Amino acid sequence: MPGRRGFLGLVVVVSVLIAGSAGASQAIAWTAPVGVSPLDKSTNLIGTDIDAAGNSTTAWQVTDVSPRRIQARVRRSDGSLGFIRNIGEGGFARFAMDDAGNSYFVWVGSDGTDDRIYYRSLSATGALGPTVALSPAGADASFPGFAIDPAGNAVVSWVVLKRVQMRTVSSSGVLGTRQTVSGQPRFPNGPEVAMNAAGDATIVWGSEDGTVAVQVPSGGAPGPVKLLSGTGAQVVMNADGDAIVLSDDDPYLQVQTLTAGGSVEAPIRVGLLKFGDYTLAIDGSGTSLIVWAPEIHGNERVRDRTLSPAGVLGPMQLLSSLHGRTPDLGLNSAGDAVIAWQEDAPGSEQSQTQAIERAADGSLGPEQTISGTARTSDPMVGLNDGGEAIAAWHTRRIQVSAGP
Repeated sequence: MPGRRGFLGLVVVVSVLIAGSAGASQAIAWTAPVGVSPLDKSTNLIGTDIDAAGNSTTAWQVTDVSPRRIQARVRRSDGSLGFIRNIGEGGFARFAMDDAGNSYFVWVGSDGTDDRIYYRSLSATGALGPTVALSPAGADASFPGFAIDPAGNAVVSWVVLKRVQMRTVSSSGVLGTRQTVSGQPRFPNGPEVAMNAAGDATIVWGSEDGTVAVQVPSGGAPGPVKLLSGTGAQVVMNADGDAIVLSDDDPYLQVQTLTAGGSVEAPIRVGLLKFGDYTLAIDGSGTSLIVWAPEIHGNERVRDRTLSPAGVLGPMQLLSSLHGRTPDLGLNSAGDAVIAWQEDAPGSEQSQTQAIERAADGSLGPEQTISGTARTSDPMVGLNDGGEAIAAWHTRRIQVSAGP
């Protein structure tokens, strides 16, 4: 779904390790932007993240070649860049990183006859794993979604023959049994996956019936389909196995909880959305941070709001100046966050990438411009438990900046 950050590759990994707060009393000192992708190649940013040692990986797709090429590059903690690595060839792709700095990719690629869902890993030391086809041969698969736990174990989902399927992949590459999780073929689309440190997962997707969800206990079989409300759903999970689902219930943004016991709680309105982008993440205490940029009469301002483990919404905060859009969120286990978005440059027809630091107590650092002014778009951001951040965006190439 265009304009919904939940379908642009965002994957949330829940960590239960509690670290000290980075705080927001001082602004992050972002490094000068550096290009990581080939210059003047048409690219789509897939994702970026940073590990505990301050090494980051950024992934993108080169779109002006056929077949499209999925690539990634490491930025080391000292600022030096690794080689550009070719991950695979194909269409829609996802990226995630585990706590040890290993990276994982899933994408839609062709086996010469059908579109399949492929998986590949890139270790923190730079070793590429084998390319593995997860979906069955003989049918086109689409809409890959996946999540990993802190150790790198994955749950991957996709759509094939109008049904949602899933498969686990262990951190060592061992494949689980392929399973169908949807019931009747009700034209599913856009599966999103969340996973906690215990290996429990929840898969949500849209269908003719609305948003639906299936819970998958660690090592167990998928449970029954649960009907939720809203469209364009995103999902995170807490350590207890509760799933928190963020969705569009026009004209409002809403959040809904699916408990580990299978109960569907009533949706809670977060704020007015109309049109716009939204995302969420969850910290080690089970507190969710929701970030969105509603488009109301041409006035877009990025804002945030927390949801406590007890289901209580915190106050809304305005983060951006006018015309902030496509926000992304990096949240660490202590609840500290960095939020980035695209914003019109003052007195120019260009745009720029902005970022702000938010401490777990809600205090904000200053809004900062971290890019040049050159039609930047689709920023993404990651944050580790030491308070180190990485941000990436698209200009004439994919650029990154790190802080502090």
